Amino acid sequence: VAFLLMVVATCVLIEMNNRNLLLRIRSRLVSSTWLVAAATISPVHVYADGLAAAVCVAIALYTLFFTYQKRECQTGTFHWALLLGIGSIFVPFVIAFQLFFLWHQTVFLRSMSLRSFCAALVGCLFPLSIWAGYWIICDDYEPLLSWFHQLTTYVPLRPENYLGFSVQQVASWGLVTLLGILGTVHY
Repeated sequence: VAFLLMVVATCVLIEMNNRNLLLRIRSRLVSSTWLVAAATISPVHVYADGLAAAVCVAIALYTLFFTYQKRECQTGTFHWALLLGIGSIFVPFVIAFQLFFLWHQTVFLRSMSLRSFCAALVGCLFPLSIWAGYWIICDDYEPLLSWFHQLTTYVPLRPENYLGFSVQQVASWGLVTLLGILGTVHY
């Protein structure tokens, strides 16, 4: 399942790059960086929830770029917000991407209106309300409490919090960080 989710996310990134020509040249940098990062971080392969959230974010990005300079883009806005809401069911922190998406739609894509903003709010809250309603009807509040606990838990950046990482994990993150720095300097 995890491999299939990774393949779907890669295909979405390739199609997004082809459709929107994110770079002036036709490049596979975005999708190949995703594959390198996913391949080097071995614990990701068993974490299907995180990959499901990654697929939702990738498809949300894909639909976000369809709102470029459109006056009536409520449908596209609703769809990317809906996907972010679905992704936040798997990983609660995905809900924070809503702010970045709204910022990009306002500043860079120039397609934000009051109706689009309302569509984003409804789209994000729709899957969460259905998910929460299901657990309330089932009279099981533990998943809801766990979701809110994950959303509000903050782990400070102190060295003693990261001593449990293996050498393989540190090397994987080091490779991804090095590739990110090289890509940023080269760009």
